[in-house]
Amino acid sequence: MIMKSSDFFRDARVRFFRVEAEAMRWREQLQMIGAEFGRTVRYFESFAKIWTKMAVQHQSDAVDLDSGSIADVAQLGRQAYALKRAHWNEFWRAGVLARFKDTAKQCNTLQDWAQFDWGTS
Repeated sequence: MIMKSSDFFRDARVRFFRVEAEAMRWREQLQMIGAEFGRTVRYFESFAKIWTKMAVQHQSDAVDLDSGSIADVAQLGRQAYALKRAHWNEFWRAGVLARFKDTAKQCNTLQDWAQFDWGTS
């Protein structure tokens, strides 16, 4: 069966537009991943700041360890927990940024992802 040239061009156009649509979906997916990286970084950064602020608030309260008061010991425990959570969030923020850099290099999308507000200070 011999294909007419009009059928060939019609089929080629259909293939072209299908491939173009697939490329657009890939670009959109890369943009969504970049935005998700940015949201994740901002999340961990904001919670690290919140926990650090809480630790400072607990540190500013007067604690007398010689009194043996459970409230004073609990105050130190709250401060230690807040510092631990702040460190944990900062650790994960740094990990996400490292993964972002690796992924951006592999996908060659660093310039595309630079447009997102990463919230890093």
